[in-house]
Amino acid sequence: MKIMGSIALVTGANRGLGAAFVRALISAGAGKVYAAARDPQTITQPGVIPVRLDVTCPDDIETLARELGDVNLVVNNAGIGGSGPVLAPSSIAMLREQFETNAVGPLRITQAFSPILATRDSSAVINSLQART
Repeated sequence: MKIMGSIALVTGANRGLGAAFVRALISAGAGKVYAAARDPQTITQPGVIPVRLDVTCPDDIETLARELGDVNLVVNNAGIGGSGPVLAPSSIAMLREQFETNAVGPLRITQAFSPILATRDSSAVINSLQART
């Protein structure tokens, strides 16, 4: 798929790898980049369209899919990490939160945008599974 002229959605675009994806897409000539974060005011990259998205909120995902019908590239980057004793009482809650964010969120986004992507001559989904502890 050519990046030049593409219309991309990048989740977790406000920092780290997500912000790097945004910069790379702009440098490669993407026609439009939607930069998604829970707080769109944290998006500081010029030349992008900040959008609100909590990847753990199905309503946010469905609303965004309805509003961004021109997307042909989805970059699932939003994610969280965590650390601590595995046997601590809080470890189950932490694991559930990580799973919702890092596994279920990207799946829901891909499901919501698949009908849109299917109508394009060229489209792609990129999943970033990076983590830091």
